[in-house]
Amino acid sequence: MDWTELEWSSPGAEGDSLTAFLATHGPLIRSALDEAAAATILGPASVVGVQTAVCSAADLPDGFVPLATLELLGTSRRAVGAALDPTLGSELGGAAVAIEGIARGLLEALDAVLGALVGEGLSLGPADGLPRDDELLLVRLGVSSGTDQEAAPEVAVVAVAALAARAELATHIRALETLGAATSDELATAPDGAPGMTDADLPEDGAPAPAGPAAGPAIPGPEPTVPVDGATAAPGVDSGSEIAAPPAAPIRAVQFPVLSAAPAPAGRQSLDLLLGVNLEVSVEIGRARMMIRDVLRLTPGSIVELDKLAGEKVDVLVNRHHVATGEVVVVDENFGVRITEIVSRDRRLAPFEGRP
Repeated sequence: MDWTELEWSSPGAEGDSLTAFLATHGPLIRSALDEAAAATILGPASVVGVQTAVCSAADLPDGFVPLATLELLGTSRRAVGAALDPTLGSELGGAAVAIEGIARGLLEALDAVLGALVGEGLSLGPADGLPRDDELLLVRLGVSSGTDQEAAPEVAVVAVAALAARAELATHIRALETLGAATSDELATAPDGAPGMTDADLPEDGAPAPAGPAAGPAIPGPEPTVPVDGATAAPGVDSGSEIAAPPAAPIRAVQFPVLSAAPAPAGRQSLDLLLGVNLEVSVEIGRARMMIRDVLRLTPGSIVELDKLAGEKVDVLVNRHHVATGEVVVVDENFGVRITEIVSRDRRLAPFEGRP
């Protein structure tokens, strides 16, 4: 099948659990996808439309590459592929887009936001080929540079998975939400007792019944002294003393409020507020470890051997975080770096420890 023959439509139907989930958490999910798209071009970008289509494995258009595998609750591991829709361009904000980079970033963003919302993500694994099912689901994400959600898409990332994966994802989300709700109910504490207790479990004085096995035989101890007025004195207190033991206070379980997911923001979080922030960009050619005595012997003309070979890629750091690798070039008699690879989102967020 040719790309122009695909019949795209809006995803989901009214009453579908997956559609309801996306409607509730749409702004948060969209924000995460926008951030992943923006990381591809190191500038603002927006997901401007989502469409789906169905085709058979024999009719799958050309251009798809294996992306990853994912494992949903109670199902076998599914393969996912991705491609750029050739009916649109392959540049976003004037920068060439590699399908593996932007598609992987979008999938990792979805995995992270699902983990935050329902407690478990997609359990992403390495790619092992394209889906081999008879019926396939295509999900098309239009992406444009900038923050205008009404703008026309400049590129379209198309993911392919088994058609059954959509229903499995809906079941996955509903099951995790149900498990989360059940856990919250179990942790809920009644006003007058510990979790799981009823009024029948409490003795007449209001103190909760002891948990665990039944009480054993009493341990012998000193007999309490009874004062003249009939009050029971504490052990060791003279019966003539006017100080009586205070009545036992009823024991109550500590009550904590049940935590729930923060409400999704009403509007999309724009990166425009951060575009004027200055960041320190540095390029690391290599590293070396030296003993103090060798450092003290350095003189003009000394050569320090680094841990990289000549011509090897250099690391581009932004505020000491590794964001890209590239090659050294000369531009108008000034050194520069041509970016050849953008590192994954997880590695960009981690402090840079150098290459192993």
